[in-house]
Amino acid sequence: MKPLDIYSNEKNKVEDGTIADEVTKKEDEKATNVASSSKDLRASKDGVSNDDKVAKATKGSTENMAFRYKVVKNETKKDIRKKTINNESKDETDENASKKKNLGFFDLIFIVGIVLVYMLYGRNYTSKIFTSNPILINQLVLYILPFLYALIRKARIKELYSIKCPNIVDILAGFSIIIGVMCLDSCLQYLLSRYFKIVSNTSTGVENTGLEFSMAILTLAIFPAICEEFFYRGYVYGILKNKTKSLMAMIVSALIFGLFHMNLAQGISAFFVGLFLAYVIGSSKSILVVVFMHFINNLVYLWMVYYPKQFSYVPLLSKKVNKLSDVLYLLLGSLFFIVPGIMLCGVRRNKLND
Repeated sequence: MKPLDIYSNEKNKVEDGTIADEVTKKEDEKATNVASSSKDLRASKDGVSNDDKVAKATKGSTENMAFRYKVVKNETKKDIRKKTINNESKDETDENASKKKNLGFFDLIFIVGIVLVYMLYGRNYTSKIFTSNPILINQLVLYILPFLYALIRKARIKELYSIKCPNIVDILAGFSIIIGVMCLDSCLQYLLSRYFKIVSNTSTGVENTGLEFSMAILTLAIFPAICEEFFYRGYVYGILKNKTKSLMAMIVSALIFGLFHMNLAQGISAFFVGLFLAYVIGSSKSILVVVFMHFINNLVYLWMVYYPKQFSYVPLLSKKVNKLSDVLYLLLGSLFFIVPGIMLCGVRRNKLND
């Protein structure tokens, strides 16, 4: 092409605006390239920042996991130490328990003989020394002497004395039985006095103490209930139940309980009461139940002696027995209380055996 033709073509393009359009397109392409390069630069920067964030998050989670591992490891060490200590203490307890032993007939005869000698001859001397309250001292001898001997002999105290928290069913059964037994005792005292001329002087003995009612509750109700039950149903019955059958243990412990009252009428009454008390402790496996029963029995008699007018309003228990029809009435009343109590004891005995 000739120069003149090129010039003419360029001249025509300028006139038509084609060159301006091409320049504009080139400028747009440059702007687009700049924008895309800036976007790429931003994206690369964002990618770097995101990578930093991920790295920081990963580092933080790793540190948290390491901290948790240390905590769990420390807790595991603590648990292992606790288990080791518990196992060691358990082994020591088992070893100490294996060293302890059950008492035998010699221990029973020895302590019963000492207590019997004291009650026959020693009580008079303690009454002269402790003039203010000799009854309390005599009761404490019954409790302290056998207990100290059992400790010296390294006996299983908890098993011997049946020390266990009672169930509410055992308490209700014991309360029901002792109310019925007191009704039976009234019938028995009437029959003994009418047909055998054997009279009990319980109320006279209580009146001769000269104690106020509050002090009488402590001396003649609370302490006898604790001390006598820990001796007769704790020490005596506790040895017999491991050496003989349960029925024989009940009879022998009740017999010793009756003989130690040193009074024929009271002794016969105490023997029958002791049978029921031994039955209850054999069923409940808790001496606290029979302590409660003994306390209720003593408290009722104190109420009868100190406040006879108020006691006369108590149904059944305040019934005076003057004829055989009264005996039948009290017998029926006693069955009303004793039978449900024995049934409850039977239920508890089956649960404990299972």
